[in-house]
Amino acid sequence: MAARDVIDGDILLTVPLETACLSTFHHHHGENCSSSTEEKKNDAGSSAQAQAQAPAWTASLPKKIQLAIRVIIEWNRRTTTTTTTTTTIDDNDGNSQSNLPSSPSSQSSCSRGWAPFLNSWPELVLNLPENLPEKDLVRYAQCETFIADTREYNTWLEQQYNTTSELWRSHHDPQSSSSSTTPQQQQLPSFTNTNFCSMEMFQKAVQLVGSRSVRLSSKRSVCVPILDMANHCSMPSARYAGDEVTISYGKHTNRQMAGCYGFIPTTFTSNPHDYELVSLLEILYAAIDGGVLTIDDKAAGGEGKGESGDHLLFSVVNQVAEFGVPITNLRLLPFGRLDSNLWLALRIAMAILRRYDKKTDGNSNNNNNDDNDDDINTIAYILEAIEMDEADEDDLWESDTNVEAVIKRATVLHEALIILEQRMGRGGSSSSTTLEEDERILQDFPILRLGNNSTRLLVELRLERKKLVRSLSNQMKVVLAEEPDGLLRAVSTLISE
Repeated sequence: MAARDVIDGDILLTVPLETACLSTFHHHHGENCSSSTEEKKNDAGSSAQAQAQAPAWTASLPKKIQLAIRVIIEWNRRTTTTTTTTTTIDDNDGNSQSNLPSSPSSQSSCSRGWAPFLNSWPELVLNLPENLPEKDLVRYAQCETFIADTREYNTWLEQQYNTTSELWRSHHDPQSSSSSTTPQQQQLPSFTNTNFCSMEMFQKAVQLVGSRSVRLSSKRSVCVPILDMANHCSMPSARYAGDEVTISYGKHTNRQMAGCYGFIPTTFTSNPHDYELVSLLEILYAAIDGGVLTIDDKAAGGEGKGESGDHLLFSVVNQVAEFGVPITNLRLLPFGRLDSNLWLALRIAMAILRRYDKKTDGNSNNNNNDDNDDDINTIAYILEAIEMDEADEDDLWESDTNVEAVIKRATVLHEALIILEQRMGRGGSSSSTTLEEDERILQDFPILRLGNNSTRLLVELRLERKKLVRSLSNQMKVVLAEEPDGLLRAVSTLISE
């Protein structure tokens, strides 16, 4: 809580550097770590940073792994001597540490005042999806991409564990040319263990620092006492005494928030930084399945039996790409906002499809063909002008004046989003649910006894995905209800750069 009224620029918290935990300077694989000695000296200017930062031998590792290793070393600093040591580990002071235990105790004492900080941490970050059994992840996520990302992260973590163990062995083996052990250390019966610590401890440390660290710069991260207690808010706004002091954890999507912090920000409103990725081809296929877009495959050289429809769609999408407009990784945005790339890609695709349709329509007139060609030519001209800094994207939207074409485009997007939401409910899982069913599941969660909070998190995540798509679908419905005079204006206000 803010202790007093504050204004922009006020310092709300001061923490001694030696009580923080910093990653060390990052070096790419193969670089000589000693090359940064002067850089570190200039950056720190005192021994406080040297005490707080991760060991130099971790410099080639990712920031989060460096912090985890620093915490593991601190976990190993005990006031008792109940552990018999056969292996030594160096911190940055050259002090040898006893062999790491298989699992840390939250009540262990740590050096230099770290005990209250580290002992305040929970035993586990239970909500993280990576802690779920595979069958529960597949059952509740309803998102093949999220499932694949979680599997990929688990593989990455195991690789980091193996890399860390290898670096540690290389650094502490007296026979290794890269070893920095002192003669006193070499007199000890060392290197009897093959790993830095247990995988269980490594995973726990990585999860805890990952959910508590903040970025100090593009190359460094830090865990700060007290600051790690601050809750997330996309727009921190403490102004008056008694206001909760929050910080932004970053402009992350819900999937990223769930994977790193074990929650998604839905307390007051949806996450403004969330989005769903789709391709132009997905939108077109969904519109076809929804019955608002038909493909005359005669236009693609077929015999009217459907065998050339796919070929035509691929051809259209490729032609859109030739304009330099993205056709993949198009964003569905929260709060009914309309991604400019999505709207432009759909505009070009629909104009191309209309041109194909007119070629096979015996009753078509040349004026319609001219309109389609004019729209395509206008887009090409403006995009080229934008590239040369002779126009901006506002010119694109101001040129979009064909009301009939805009209505058709909004109809296609509206119906495609309905189909995409339905497909989200399946998501490769045997348990299909709608948005409304997910809301009821969360309301009845304690009664249903579905499992731990990670399971609940996955239900929340899939619900928010459906809400996001529903919000844009509903917004397209509102646009379609507008009178022609207001329709173009309504669309332009939704477009988000």
